[in-house]
Amino acid sequence: MVRTLKDAIILSKLKEEPKTSEQIAQSMRLEKKNITKSLSTMKRSGLVRGRGLYMITNKGRMHFDNTLRKIDGHQ
Repeated sequence: MVRTLKDAIILSKLKEEPKTSEQIAQSMRLEKKNITKSLSTMKRSGLVRGRGLYMITNKGRMHFDNTLRKIDGHQ
């Protein structure tokens, strides 16, 4: 899941305080542009159903629940 030191730093920042998936997606969007879309955005565009956070990376789509545990997707 964590590919670079920068990813690790971002994820450690996210875990410091509980947030909704929308807030997590927003903070990821600020750190790494064009990688993460929030769940609600993807629901509106018809890409996903369900709960949690989807991260769009150059290796595909990964799904996390609201505590950033990986649910499915490819590494």
